[in-house]
Amino acid sequence: MLAWNNTVQPAMSQQYNLTIQREIANNTTVQVGYVGQHGTHLMVPEWLTQAKLGTGTDTCTFVDANKISHSTNCAHPFVGGMNSDGTFGPNHLGGVKLTNSNGSMKYNALQAVLQKRYSHGLETQVSYTYSKCMTDNSGYFGTWSATTQTTPASPYFQNFYDPRADWAQCYWDSKHVLSAYAVYDVPLGHGKQFGHDLPTAVNAVVGNWSINPIISWHSGFPLALYGSDSSGTGSQGARPTATVLSTIRRLQVLKGCNGTTPASNPLPHRLPLATARLKDQ
Repeated sequence: MLAWNNTVQPAMSQQYNLTIQREIANNTTVQVGYVGQHGTHLMVPEWLTQAKLGTGTDTCTFVDANKISHSTNCAHPFVGGMNSDGTFGPNHLGGVKLTNSNGSMKYNALQAVLQKRYSHGLETQVSYTYSKCMTDNSGYFGTWSATTQTTPASPYFQNFYDPRADWAQCYWDSKHVLSAYAVYDVPLGHGKQFGHDLPTAVNAVVGNWSINPIISWHSGFPLALYGSDSSGTGSQGARPTATVLSTIRRLQVLKGCNGTTPASNPLPHRLPLATARLKDQ
């Protein structure tokens, strides 16, 4: 069943910036600025049939890190509990999805621009942005596409009862962005410094050329990780639990009659990825 919250509000975006520009040489300026954005009431879906563990009279089964199943009491407070046939409430509903407007995001950036205005046949600009975008939900409408350079995060909260736990980098976040361009008129041809008296046919081939390079570079996007739901809650935004090795390893060097034998003692940690985004730098 699909439903809309009767308090849904239009998304709101507050944008603000402060920029300072100064001329540092003839026809050359430098500009430094702060740019911020705060978005609220972002439209997101909520899976109302997700269970809440540790309370209620329903029974849920979860799988622990050792792949052992356990049963525990749980509740489905928004749909009237679970029936014996797996449906919910007195109307025996299946999945219930609510459209709500409780997502939010923040963007903060430092922007710097070095610009040389056109003179002596040359114009150029170099721009750099250092930014960070954080959100608790990527939104539901218009975020999925096979043509994007990155994979969107799940539009569903991993834990419907604790949406703030999903606060992490926006899936389109790119911390460093560098771009530059130049326009250079080659001083050869009619009306130029050199070759102003070239024959018309020759000028058509070698005269009045310009060179226009464009450079664009950005750091990687966060990776959106997904996993099957083993929590027993029926989460629609489940992400995996990963076992990683500590970056600090204890290395014992045992010296014997046959030489040196290194033995590492890694410190494994269970890392829940409830809010994690791994970023390709």
